[in-house]
Amino acid sequence: MDHEAWLQVVPDYEDKDRIRLSREAEFKYYQVEYDKAPLPTNGRYLLSYFRHSGRFLQTTGGPTPLTWTELESFDRANQLDMTVWEKRLLMQMSITHVNGLTKHKAPDSPPPYVSEEDPLGKRREALRT
Repeated sequence: MDHEAWLQVVPDYEDKDRIRLSREAEFKYYQVEYDKAPLPTNGRYLLSYFRHSGRFLQTTGGPTPLTWTELESFDRANQLDMTVWEKRLLMQMSITHVNGLTKHKAPDSPPPYVSEEDPLGKRREALRT
């Protein structure tokens, strides 16, 4: 979830005239390949639940992790019948995601995940030139 947050955050560039795009949108716009963290085979349904749940709440104080009430409502509305373990995992995913949205605001924030084929992030450097 940290890598997904890194891709979704809009970095705070000093150049105020620069177009403000998320890293993922910027990579797509400039047609730069980027790494997506590999997903475990057995837990893909949880990632789907997480994305459909909204990932986090947008409050006046900024992004906030999902609450137990939100997860319970999401579970009931979609008739998922999630276990307590699944809800705890979704809660932890939300907390990690919100922390990543704050932590990765710096334009030079390194990606949390880099594939073995590109250990130095050469593709990411292409955007800086």
